Amino acid sequence: MKNFQGVEFDVIVSAEAKSIPLAYALSVETKKTVHYPAQSYKPYMGAALIAETLSITTGEPQTLIMDEKDQEGVRDKRAVIVDDVISTGSTLQGMRMIMEKAGAKNCR
Repeated sequence: MKNFQGVEFDVIVSAEAKSIPLAYALSVETKKTVHYPAQSYKPYMGAALIAETLSITTGEPQTLIMDEKDQEGVRDKRAVIVDDVISTGSTLQGMRMIMEKAGAKNCR
């Protein structure tokens, strides 16, 4: 939590991957909602937003998908993006792209 002192944010966003426990713990500690862009499209997602990145883990393209419901939850909100490992930054870039498309503000 020390790393988040002085950072004002409304929601947490984390890829549907190994960072889920970290994002969940931050959500519990801060009492902020967390949104997880998925890796595959499901029919209930409606008009989903999609971003593609290159996974450092597999070396394969990775798809990040934010469903309609989550888009409403981040629109006009200050979002903090949580990831477990930063090597190439491609997952963070994909999450930033989705958040910008969804209308979030100040993605960090």
